[in-house]
Amino acid sequence: MGYMTYFGGTINLSEKRFGKIINYMIKKEIEPFSYMGCIVEGKIMDIGEDWKNYDELMEKICFFIAELDKKAEGEIICDGEERDDNWKIVIKNGEVKLLRGTIIYKDEENFCDEEIIKKVDKIINDKELNKKLILESLYE
Repeated sequence: MGYMTYFGGTINLSEKRFGKIINYMIKKEIEPFSYMGCIVEGKIMDIGEDWKNYDELMEKICFFIAELDKKAEGEIICDGEERDDNWKIVIKNGEVKLLRGTIIYKDEENFCDEEIIKKVDKIINDKELNKKLILESLYE
């Protein structure tokens, strides 16, 4: 089952001939490049597109490239439909590694809004409003 995923990054090839092979495979829609819309320019393959990801297709593309060009290097950031579905594919030294992402929240600042403080203070000190609220609670 596939789901929409954004893929973005660059793969640097060691020789132009590898780029030509990949371009040929993309043009002819030869697996695993059948869904890919990008083109390799020289020795650089830039990827920045969304597609419906089936059966780890981008991982297979990266593995193909690593097998074709043992000196290829690059990273592809992958961001799936689900909020916690993010990972990175790293190609280096003929290997493909998958790094799973984790969201980390940092406590960097306290949020404060002076206008909200004034509004709350005004409501708390509004005697008429407080009387109404007290009377309403007696009838509940």
